Amino acid sequence: MLAAVREQMQRSGAPWLFGTDAPQQLCERLGWSAVVTDVAEPGNKWGRWFAPAVPLDVPGVPRGYFVVATNS
Repeated sequence: MLAAVREQMQRSGAPWLFGTDAPQQLCERLGWSAVVTDVAEPGNKWGRWFAPAVPLDVPGVPRGYFVVATNS
């Protein structure tokens, strides 16, 4: 499933560069403060997501994130 998305991104000039399962820690390591929200939270709130939100500390769950970061 993700292969087709990555191929389209590459063709569009926006290749996939990297990903992380720990966006808050990544931001903090680089000197930023971050608030991380699983995409399922607002998606469920607005009735537009197919699965319930799972706490961020539960490993092995496929997810995406919204990250708001400020330079510390």
